[in-house]
Amino acid sequence: MHKYILKRLLMMIPVLVGITFIIFFILNLTPGDPALIILGSEATDETVAQLREELGLDDPLLLQYGRYMLNLMRGDLGHSYLNDRAIFPSIMERLPITLSLAFLSLLIAVVVAIPLGILSATKQYSLLDSASMILCLIGVSIPNFWLALLLILLFSVKLSLLPSGGLNHGLVSYILPAITLATSGAASMARQTRSSMLEVIRQDYIRTARAKGVRKNKVLIRHALKNAIMPVITLMGLTLGRNFGGAVVVESIFTLPGTGRLLLEGIRSKDIPMVMGCVVILSILISIANLLVDIVYGFVDPRLKAEYK
Repeated sequence: MHKYILKRLLMMIPVLVGITFIIFFILNLTPGDPALIILGSEATDETVAQLREELGLDDPLLLQYGRYMLNLMRGDLGHSYLNDRAIFPSIMERLPITLSLAFLSLLIAVVVAIPLGILSATKQYSLLDSASMILCLIGVSIPNFWLALLLILLFSVKLSLLPSGGLNHGLVSYILPAITLATSGAASMARQTRSSMLEVIRQDYIRTARAKGVRKNKVLIRHALKNAIMPVITLMGLTLGRNFGGAVVVESIFTLPGTGRLLLEGIRSKDIPMVMGCVVILSILISIANLLVDIVYGFVDPRLKAEYK
């Protein structure tokens, strides 16, 4: 099992290098001069040129990227162009908000999707099955930003039940953002659970267990769900990673001071070190989410245990 985990950790390295390479070059090739953004439009050409030289912006892009990667290997994410503050502490201050939102959204999705998928599979072609699959189709199709605005209009403006943004109300402030992020993941998970369960409950060993008089709930949970859960676990990892990325839009709409909003602010001001730092941290989180899925696979699937003993 240790070999399996080590192999997955090593696979994260080329992924991170590829992501940083692409983002770094995209940011540097977009219009806008960071030195001019820092100094303002009234700065003289001499002052802008001097700052560009100090920041190393006149060097070739490959040299700038190599310098950035060397600093990154030492754990240095650099300093913000706007306030000269270290990137790592700035991200760490906001990261708990993004993590709380992502995991709460995943919890909501799992609690709603798996029971709904099981019920739909056991009552195939019933009214419940048809209604739930229509809702899932809507949930997969609806954009996060539009759903967020609808939820704000309904629960904050019309009903005045929940806050429309900020963190002034503690955990209650996470309800609408978490539901917004969870909707798409829950819909996908419910559809996948239904599909996997339908495939499993038609197997001979399920019919044998029922013929032996095993209770229906026990057959569904201990036999059917246990064998149908593998694709759902994969989707859980993908959903968690998507939550980290989706936090950029959701945090901005609900004015949550998380890493996603910090990333968007950095993009608007072309604060390249801040954007790169946020991308690196979020990429690591997504890679860790996928690694957790692989580790769970190792415990759930006996074949992987045997292979890496």
